[in-house]
Amino acid sequence: GLAAIAARMITSLLAAVAVAISRAPPPRLSETAAAAPRYAIGVDVGTGSARAGVVDVRDGTLLGVHKQDITMWNPLPEHYEQSSEDIWAAVCNCVRGALSAAGATADEV
Repeated sequence: GLAAIAARMITSLLAAVAVAISRAPPPRLSETAAAAPRYAIGVDVGTGSARAGVVDVRDGTLLGVHKQDITMWNPLPEHYEQSSEDIWAAVCNCVRGALSAAGATADEV
């Protein structure tokens, strides 16, 4: 049923994230950002889209948001598929877009 489909999708996404993290270089944070980050990023991935928001950690003000739709295929009745690579790309694009909308840099997070 749908629960099994959702479980497979989550497993695929987590596997893709693990691969991407293992390939990514370690973050280089400035001393100021490491000591007292100014911003935080929240990410939400749903069935139809990914979203990211940048907030000021001092007062909780939402400074920038970005949303990107995620493609879903329905090749057979009651059979849905999504690409974990598309989901990961959407998350990355949303984070970049939210940072840009907020006028923030990754070093400030």
